[in-house]
Amino acid sequence: IMPNAPINAPNTALNLMVGSLMGVFLGIVIAFARESFDTSIGTIEGIEEFLKVPVLGVIPQFDGKEMEEAARAALPVHASAANVENFSKLICLIDPKSPLSESLRSLRTNIQFASMDRKVKSILFTSAGIGEGKSTCVTNLAITLAQEGQRVLLVDADLRRPIVHQRLGLERVPGLADALVGSTSWRSHVRSVTDLMLGPLGVDRVMSSPGLDNLHILTSGSEVGNPNEFLNMNKIKILLSEMKEEYDLVLFDTPPILPVTDAVAFSSRVDGTILVYQVGRIGRNALKRAKFLLDHAQANVMGIVLTNVKSEVAPDYGVYRYEYR
Repeated sequence: IMPNAPINAPNTALNLMVGSLMGVFLGIVIAFARESFDTSIGTIEGIEEFLKVPVLGVIPQFDGKEMEEAARAALPVHASAANVENFSKLICLIDPKSPLSESLRSLRTNIQFASMDRKVKSILFTSAGIGEGKSTCVTNLAITLAQEGQRVLLVDADLRRPIVHQRLGLERVPGLADALVGSTSWRSHVRSVTDLMLGPLGVDRVMSSPGLDNLHILTSGSEVGNPNEFLNMNKIKILLSEMKEEYDLVLFDTPPILPVTDAVAFSSRVDGTILVYQVGRIGRNALKRAKFLLDHAQANVMGIVLTNVKSEVAPDYGVYRYEYR
C-alpha cells in the first residue's frame, strides 16, 4: 500500500531555527576569536587612541644575527656563545651610532619630558606578555641615562625569570631578594662598573664606553618561594625610599602582567610605569587588559614603548628611513 504522506516529514520550521542559531553562535565565536587575536593597530596614533596613553618610544626591527656578529667582534675572542648572545642585546654598547641606539636615546628624552610636570624618580617597566623586549629596553635605557651623566640604579625585580644579570654578565646572587629577607643593606649587593669590568664585557669594552661609572645594578638575588609576596613586603617601601634618595633614577624590570600579578601589585609603589609592547605579538584585547589592570591598581602609566616596529607603522619617524647594518 502506498502511503499518502511522508513517514518522517522534515520539520522545516525547527530546522531553520536550529540552523539560524548555529549560524549566529558560530558568527559570535569567529568574531570573538578575531577580536581576541587581532594584533592590527596600524599607526602610532591608533595605538595612542586605543590605550589612551602616549607612545614614548619606537624601537625598530633589527636583525638578530647581525647584532650577534657585531657582539662577537666587540667581545674577546674566547667569549662563549651565551655571552655573545647576551651582549648582542646591549645595543647602545655595540653600536652607539646606529639608528637603533638613537631610538633608545629618543626614548630617554621622551621619558624626561614626560616626567617634567611630576617628579619621577622610580619607573617600572613591564609588558602584557612574555618576550616583548622589556628587559632589553630597560637595560639599554639605563645605559643611555648613565652615559648622559645621570646616576642610575637598574633593579631586576623579576624574581621569577630574571635576565638582567645575564645581559650584563653578572652573578645573580646576592641581590634584591636577599636584601628583602636578610639583615644586610641592599647597598652592599649593588654592582658597579668594577663588576662589569671583571665580567665578560672586559676592561677594554667598559673603558671605551664612557658614563658606565654612573650605572649601578641590583640583581634579582636568590630564588624565592612566592615572588608576589616579596614585592608586597613593607620593607620594599623603605628600600625604594632609600634608593630614590641616592640615585637620580631607579628603573625596575618586572615580570609580564598577564601571566602573573607581581608588576601590577608593585606598580602603585613607584612614581611611574611604562608598558612595553612588541607590535604584532599579542592580541589587542590582551594589551588592553594589561593597561586596565595597571589603571585598576592606580599606577601612573606614563606611556608605552613599541618594539619590533616596521617602518610603515611610523613612517613619519625619520630614523626609520635608515636601514640598520
